[in-house]
Amino acid sequence: MLTPCTRYVTGLRHHYIYVFLRCRDCGAILEEYDEETLGLAVVVLSMFIHLSPDLAAPLLLDILQSVGRLASSANYSGQAESMLIPGNAAGVAKQFLRCVLHQLAPNGILPQLFQSNIKDGSFLRTVATSLIDFSELSSVAALNQLLEGLNNKKTLPAGSAMLHCLENIAAYMEALPMDVPSNLWTSICSHFQAFLTKLPAVLPLKCPLDSAIRVMICLLKIPATSVTRSLLEPFSKLLSFVIQYSVFSLSYLVELCGLCYKTFNKERDKSYMSRIVVLELLQALKFKSPLPDTNLLLLVQFVCTDLGTRLAESTILQKHMIASLPVCTTAAMECMRQYINEILDFISDMHTLTKLKSHMKACCQPLHEDTFGGNLKVGLAQVAAMEISKGNHRDNKAVVRHLPWLYHPPSALQQGPKEFIECVSHIRQLSWLLLGSLTHCALHQGSTSCMPIPLDAGSQIADHLIVILIGFPEQSKTSVLHMCSLFHAFMFAQLWTVYCEQAAATPTLQNQNLTEYSSSAILTGLEFWSRVTPSILQLMAHNKVSLTGQATSRTQPLSELEAEAITYI
Repeated sequence: MLTPCTRYVTGLRHHYIYVFLRCRDCGAILEEYDEETLGLAVVVLSMFIHLSPDLAAPLLLDILQSVGRLASSANYSGQAESMLIPGNAAGVAKQFLRCVLHQLAPNGILPQLFQSNIKDGSFLRTVATSLIDFSELSSVAALNQLLEGLNNKKTLPAGSAMLHCLENIAAYMEALPMDVPSNLWTSICSHFQAFLTKLPAVLPLKCPLDSAIRVMICLLKIPATSVTRSLLEPFSKLLSFVIQYSVFSLSYLVELCGLCYKTFNKERDKSYMSRIVVLELLQALKFKSPLPDTNLLLLVQFVCTDLGTRLAESTILQKHMIASLPVCTTAAMECMRQYINEILDFISDMHTLTKLKSHMKACCQPLHEDTFGGNLKVGLAQVAAMEISKGNHRDNKAVVRHLPWLYHPPSALQQGPKEFIECVSHIRQLSWLLLGSLTHCALHQGSTSCMPIPLDAGSQIADHLIVILIGFPEQSKTSVLHMCSLFHAFMFAQLWTVYCEQAAATPTLQNQNLTEYSSSAILTGLEFWSRVTPSILQLMAHNKVSLTGQATSRTQPLSELEAEAITYI
């Protein structure tokens, strides 16, 4: 025999009554119940909702989540494999969810439920599995009714309600068998097309929107590709909004673009989402889009992932943001390849950092304005270096196509002001490419080396550097760029030396004779210094006091690293 014990709890907004059952013999509160008692309790709740839905409405969400926890429980091993076991409390709870949702579906329970803040993370998965084989209201039919109810509203719910709705839709769809054919997929895609088109207008700014990308991922898993193709345009608009104004995870973005590439057959459709991401990156590099600094670096990492490299960790781009990315083909570099020259112009422009700082102050709080520009340029340099390196092969076609001036330095008769400034620009561009290459090698030790600049171009590069060294005394007072030319020249000399040392340590796949290639790389560094050293000495003799310190400060780090080229000089 059981004796009920009642306790009243009054809150500011609700009045709750908790009933505790006590044992009649010892008076202890019962904390465990048998299957039959739990099943009967669920039946009582079902009758309460059926007979008095107006009284049950305020408690309905709590009731559904409580019964959902019971429905997802598996006390025995066989329960996890079977949907319904006669007389089993979990089976009764699943039937309760079916009946309640079917009964209240005409009253709009699904839109209201999905806009609620559901704290139980497994509840919607339980609902989806409970409705899978329910003929009156299948899990796919419930999704169709949900979208129909949302679209029938004059305006979509805004703010936190829509964030909850998106999160709940994503969790529900991830539990659906999206690859199972259904007659409702066409209707669902039509509803989603209208829903996603209106969505950016009601979403808040600077909020996590991974749920929006997860919904798109689920929709791309629908077997009818002819139906999902109509969703690409609303997908692109929503994705642009997410990239520009919200917080997102790179892993979901890579999965979305990889799934798009895998799902469709036409080349234009396969790379549709990747093309949107690349265009957003390019718009940001042209200062036409207000991308947050973190999102901009994530887009660069998106392209790097397709190339097989990654960015260095920083205060902006932390390790967990770029770790464990899906391994899939996104064709990001295919979309980016035609813009490599624009990337090279961006990284070699000496005014880029100033423009970035001004743009960041106008778009967002410049928390990383001092480090962001350097991180961005190095990342883009990695992209350019990897692409040029992969296209070089044996005939160096890629580097000649992107750097046509590389093998054609100014002659002795052409060393005027114009040639001087061009050489400075070329050396800056080469410096960033070398920095991108060395960054890749440092982050991927033991992998295939990245060699965008052929070693046989060392002599021509030295000639570019000599033009700067010889012309510096006359041109240094012309502008800021002219004044900084010596800094860029010595900085490049350091990078080229380390580049040659790196090439000697990790030969490329095309060079099977490792010993011979390593010796050739060291000799390239030695030849470079043997060509530029006389010009350095001549420059130091011209203004010994001010230039000796600069030359020493630039070569001292190489001596400390025991660079062979410096050791022999």
